[in-house]
Amino acid sequence: MYFAKIEAYNRRFEIQEEIDVMSKTTEGYQSRRFDQLTMQLTYVDNIISIGESDFDKKRAATVGKLFSVLRTLQHSNN
Repeated sequence: MYFAKIEAYNRRFEIQEEIDVMSKTTEGYQSRRFDQLTMQLTYVDNIISIGESDFDKKRAATVGKLFSVLRTLQHSNN
């Protein structure tokens, strides 16, 4: 789980950095990419939140599913 948590923090940083760059342009807020990044950020925040709480097998399965969806979102949006 430790590795997944680090990966989640790294992804959050990368996504947030891209959102920050986009938000500095007026077109950034209206773009489809901005919406996609916001959704990805929500998934990463949920993964981090679960990782920082009491961890059990059920939560591990949830984190695995969230990472799977996040990877799918990132690959389909690139």
